[in-house]
Formats: sequence, C-alpha cells, structure tokens
Amino acid sequence: MRSKQVSACIAAIGIMMAAVTGCSANTAESSSAAETTVTESTTTKETQVSAATETRTIIDHADNEVTLPAELDRVVISGLQPLPSVFVQFRGTAEEVVGMHPGSMAAAENSYLVNIYPEIREADTGFVVNGTVNIEELMKLEPDIVYYSAANTE
Repeated sequence: MRSKQVSACIAAIGIMMAAVTGCSANTAESSSAAETTVTESTTTKETQVSAATETRTIIDHADNEVTLPAELDRVVISGLQPLPSVFVQFRGTAEEVVGMHPGSMAAAENSYLVNIYPEIREADTGFVVNGTVNIEELMKLEPDIVYYSAANTE
C-alpha cells in the first residue's frame, strides 16, 4: 500500500514538473507574440483614427463602411449572451455599456458578473421588446456603437 502512495506521489511530481516546464516555455513565446499583436493593433488604430475629426472607419460584417467616434463611450450590445460579459471583462469596466439585451441582463444578474461589475445593472434593456429591437428606443440611448448579430443585416 505504501509503495502505491510513493509511486503516485512521484508520478504527480513528474507531471507537475512537465506542466510547469511546458507552461514557462510557452509563456515567453506567448508574451512576444502578444507584444507583436499589440504593436500591430496600435499601428492599425493610429492609421485608422483621423486626428482632425477623431473618428475611425471600419467595415462591418455586412461589408458596410461605418464611421465611428475614436473613443466609444456609449456602447449597446443588442445580441444575446455572452457578448456583454466578454466585453466588460475585456474592457475591465461596464461603465460604457448603456444598453444590453434583456436576456443578457438576466444572465448577468444571475451570475457573478454583477458582483465584479455592479455598474452593468445600469444598462437599459427597454429597447428590446419580445426579442425585437425597437430602433426609436435604441436611438434614445445615444450609442456610439451597437453590437448586434451579423446575421441581422437590417
């Protein structure tokens, strides 16, 4: 019985050492790749942002050319989960989110997300009624950008 415990312990230590070694080697490579990506993204942003008008032009999923403010202070996420949670975790705040789908709000309220980003509760959900976006109500939120399903070309 004792030899099985010793063998299991040695095997566990070997696996942990292999995992740590593998992770540390990949971390260095990932860091340099991330730095390259950040540098390339920054360069692209600087190219697309017009200093005179402080806007940027993008091509959306429907191949429309869209001009946006350089700084997005008012964001509406009309699609269902998980985009709102991914967005606020990526940004580190939910202060910019002024509107979101009621289904996503229900998911946020029933998860740990509201504990981390309590300001997400302030997002308006009234622009979606019975699963349909009411454009007039949406525009009252004065969004800088609206994230929606790429399948919804309207």
